[in-house]
Amino acid sequence: MFHGKQGELRQRYREGQEDQLGALGLVVNTIVLWNTLYINAALEQLVREGHHVTPEDEARLSPLVFEHINLLGAVMP
Repeated sequence: MFHGKQGELRQRYREGQEDQLGALGLVVNTIVLWNTLYINAALEQLVREGHHVTPEDEARLSPLVFEHINLLGAVMP
């Protein structure tokens, strides 16, 4: 998430740093929301297809992953 400016807060004033952190928080929250909705849809599809999904399986899932999100906007191989 902290890609630009080599992952550093570069604003000289506290307000500028707060703005940067607020934007970062918005991006992180958006990724978590997207992952939560996507995981839920995937689980519902598995159940519709007849797969048995246990509470233990669901407990292992986390919406905090972001490796599948292209943060750079570059074409991935």
